[in-house]
Amino acid sequence: MSCNVIKEYADNVKKDYLGYTKKVMGKYFNKALFEEYINTYIGIRYYNQDKEVKSTLEANLNYYLNNTYEKNPTKTSKFMLELFKMFYYLDGVKNFKVKDDIKNYIYELNQIRVEKLNIYEEEFIREFSKLVRENEKKRLDFLKALETEDFYLERKKRNLQNVYNITLKHRVEIPDIFSNKAIEKVYNSGLVMEDKLFIEYYLVSKELLESIIEGSTKKEYLVEFFPSIMEKKEKTKKLLNIIDNDIAKECITLRITYQDFIHRKDEIYYYIKAGFSFGVILDSYFKENPPTLSSLDIFTYIILPDDSYKSIGLASKRNIIEE
Repeated sequence: MSCNVIKEYADNVKKDYLGYTKKVMGKYFNKALFEEYINTYIGIRYYNQDKEVKSTLEANLNYYLNNTYEKNPTKTSKFMLELFKMFYYLDGVKNFKVKDDIKNYIYELNQIRVEKLNIYEEEFIREFSKLVRENEKKRLDFLKALETEDFYLERKKRNLQNVYNITLKHRVEIPDIFSNKAIEKVYNSGLVMEDKLFIEYYLVSKELLESIIEGSTKKEYLVEFFPSIMEKKEKTKKLLNIIDNDIAKECITLRITYQDFIHRKDEIYYYIKAGFSFGVILDSYFKENPPTLSSLDIFTYIILPDDSYKSIGLASKRNIIEE
């Protein structure tokens, strides 16, 4: 399980938009121009790229798509700009229910097509309706396939706004002959400990994707990470592939202890340079081998396990998480 959930969903949206735009524009379709608009759209809609300049998702998309038009203010570009704004209904940016709203929506789209492009096709309404319904079914099937009844995320709100500690929990039924202590020992050790990270990152990505679809990416997640997995490069690559996209790197932080950081410093530096976020949990090793506080600046968050760490000069740091 190493699917990059957000990227796969966004790539599917891109394919859907390509099909819609080709169908509407016919011989006037311009692939290079489409790529400019779709890359802008996907970057803002799904990856939170570029600075947020407007208070709503729709207004922000309008701002950046209008910028794309200004770079190429042709009639074809103007039509594509307005077409993308109409597609907002098909991608959850505007309220839209396929079952209830599809008929009037496609009728209006067809009228615009006839008036602006002088293209009339008798089968357009039926064929475009079929295309939208098929894509909507694929979208819902994709989201449904992400669900699981065996595992769930435990969230603990931290002292910083919208920051949550994440721990993977299970509902797997285990025979009574095993004690809870024995079960937890197996669950949190060795290969099982590493393998459960795949499920945890997958479920966090699913939750983040659902927030993106709803137009909100305010939450940040502190997830588990066990540096022992770095001994297996291919496994580490597959694990981090799950969250290897701009928005996940921005919203998901990997928790490691200071001692683990020291023992795996080169690898951690490598992944930080690659854009992944790490939060360091201060530990007894940190107290016994105190670094310069500026050396902690590479971490997105500094996590204090208890109050005893508050007296070591961290008051000036703004990224302190209290456990």
